[in-house]
Amino acid sequence: MHRLGAPPDEAIRLAREVDDDPNLRLDGFWTHFADADGDLVFTRRQLRIFLEARDALTRQGIKGFLSHAANSAGLLRLPESRLDLVRAGLLMYGVRPVRSWSDLPSLRPALSWRTVVTNIIDVPVGESVGYGRRFTAKSASARVATIAVGYADGLHRRLLAGGTALVRSQKVPIAGTISMDQAALDITGVPDVAIGDVVTLIGEDGAASQSADDLAEAAGTIAYEVLCAISNRVQRRYN
Repeated sequence: MHRLGAPPDEAIRLAREVDDDPNLRLDGFWTHFADADGDLVFTRRQLRIFLEARDALTRQGIKGFLSHAANSAGLLRLPESRLDLVRAGLLMYGVRPVRSWSDLPSLRPALSWRTVVTNIIDVPVGESVGYGRRFTAKSASARVATIAVGYADGLHRRLLAGGTALVRSQKVPIAGTISMDQAALDITGVPDVAIGDVVTLIGEDGAASQSADDLAEAAGTIAYEVLCAISNRVQRRYN
């Protein structure tokens, strides 16, 4: 990764210094995979180098520490990398490290993200909605719902192009630019939407569903960022 940590020889020296110090104890020796969801040849080489360093410590009589390497992708694709501990990140949310991995039928999303409709307006044809006027009503019957969520809550501003939400069991497009505390939905094609209706950003609504991967794809990012971006302004409810 070349992000933190040390090369193998330096890591061995540091671990030996810790073990030699009567005031310290070596509890863990670990690495982090750079490409476990992609290049398995590289990842196996990275694991081999790590295990060689770990074995060098054992030969020097340093014992009693835990070794760990596997992130979510590693623990799924490289069972030999599970060692003493694994560090499941994205899997804890019930999301695949790579969306196309279809061999995880029992994996279920751990969270839903919902808000409510706070206002509904009819927008005259040719009138615009939101900052930058990026949504313009194209029909005389255009209706827009304001919802209580914005980029300060973690809803990416980039979702103005291609982002959607679920309301009344239907998927509807985000209408224009997302504001700090609010966003708008084009509900022209969904009759009977009312103030107070539940809007689903991640989760299921009847037969319709939307995942963190769906939001990520629309925003040009990854599911990790979508999930981590949900701010502490968003109320948590645990079932």
